[in-house]
Amino acid sequence: MHAGEWLYQRDRSCGRENPVVSVRDNGQGISDTLLPYVFDLFARRSRTISCSVDGLGIGLAVVKAVAESHGGTVWALSAGSEFTLRLPVVVE
Repeated sequence: MHAGEWLYQRDRSCGRENPVVSVRDNGQGISDTLLPYVFDLFARRSRTISCSVDGLGIGLAVVKAVAESHGGTVWALSAGSEFTLRLPVVVE
């Protein structure tokens, strides 16, 4: 990847019942102090509201709530930044 790019991938090794989707970039990553809180509502790199920092810190909290309400999981790694979502497939 080049600077500023991101990668989306699906992992089919978990079977059809639990597909996994990952989104990764090659940026500076998430600090070790923020990583445990990255899915908390209003979690941000900086606690001060600044025009230089985009977002309100609600997006990942919404992703986690939706994933868990459907029996799924979501987690983050900081090597760049990588967010992985696993949702069970429901067959009716």
